[in-house]
Amino acid sequence: MQPPAHVFARAAQRIGWRLEAYPIEAVGPGGEELTIDGVSSATEDADNVLVISSGLHGVEGFFGSAVQTMVLEQ
Repeated sequence: MQPPAHVFARAAQRIGWRLEAYPIEAVGPGGEELTIDGVSSATEDADNVLVISSGLHGVEGFFGSAVQTMVLEQ
């Protein structure tokens, strides 16, 4: 099973959105860099903006990632 952040990032890239990762000066249990990830659509002059914020704290991270991925794909 892939980590939620990877699923989210792949979904954003699949629909052509730009992914940005902001390091948070912390490391995960496997020594990996932890980031806050954000995506934006290709159009920078949009009249409307959608902001979704969530935190990953274990197993519920997979559900949060699934919801965010569903929103991106719609």
